[in-house]
Amino acid sequence: MFVRLWILLIYLIGPVVVNGQSQFSGSKDGHHKSLTMDEVTEEEGDIYSVILRNARDYKLLTKNILKLSKIESIIIYSKAAKHIDNSILPFHELKICLIGFKSNRNAANIVNILSNFRGLEKLALRGLKKIPKGLSLLDAEYLELSNGRFKTIPMEFSKIKSTTVDFSYSKEMEVSSVIRVLSINPSIQNLSLRGCTLHSLNPLLFSMPSLKVLDLSDNLIECIDFGCEQTLSSGVIDIYLYLNPITHINSNFFTCTPVLEFLMISPRKIKNHDATLEFINELSQRNPNINIK
Repeated sequence: MFVRLWILLIYLIGPVVVNGQSQFSGSKDGHHKSLTMDEVTEEEGDIYSVILRNARDYKLLTKNILKLSKIESIIIYSKAAKHIDNSILPFHELKICLIGFKSNRNAANIVNILSNFRGLEKLALRGLKKIPKGLSLLDAEYLELSNGRFKTIPMEFSKIKSTTVDFSYSKEMEVSSVIRVLSINPSIQNLSLRGCTLHSLNPLLFSMPSLKVLDLSDNLIECIDFGCEQTLSSGVIDIYLYLNPITHINSNFFTCTPVLEFLMISPRKIKNHDATLEFINELSQRNPNINIK
């Protein structure tokens, strides 16, 4: 049975992420509306998601622990983040946590506290100046470190357990050094480097042992041209390259991605159209069920 291979040649497309915000954005998480603490005091039913905007909200949270015992999701603004302490430990049902930072104040302590939540599934720490140690101790499957102002990541990221890691719009990051650390991680299946000012496609990305989905959209990549000296037994299935000023693609790239099923690019500026047709024909031969859109 042939796997469908999709190549999306996108001419005009808006970014999935707006202003660096990802799937956590908005006032709702799943089917539950996120309530402010003022709304919590008036709510009579069960509450599953709250928003903490400042120190006052955090005090109200700790005073209403019994009423909020079923909380699964917390959105914490930077003014409230610096007050987080062990008072949140009774919220055993916590699965999703989004925290915004303007500085790294209290970040290390927060990570230490969150390591106690074994059911934590999604964690977003936005705007960090430096990544605190201890993230490898967390069980969160989804880890977002978007809009960061850090340059490097600690070596413990080579052992981090998260299957999805999102560095979107962390524009000061030294991407090459970050990729060197991530390249030996056995857990990461989905990686986003969207909007990280990448100028080239690093072959080390395709040596990540478990990587399936790679998002490099909204970067500065102009040329995709590297050989395959190392055997790319790459398992990368989906690659997002739209909103890049790509002008050249070498068909060797597709030899390096033998199981590619989905590719999204913006080809308007591609100068070597013959090469573009060449890789499409090559993929057509690889898979007769190819669909080109």
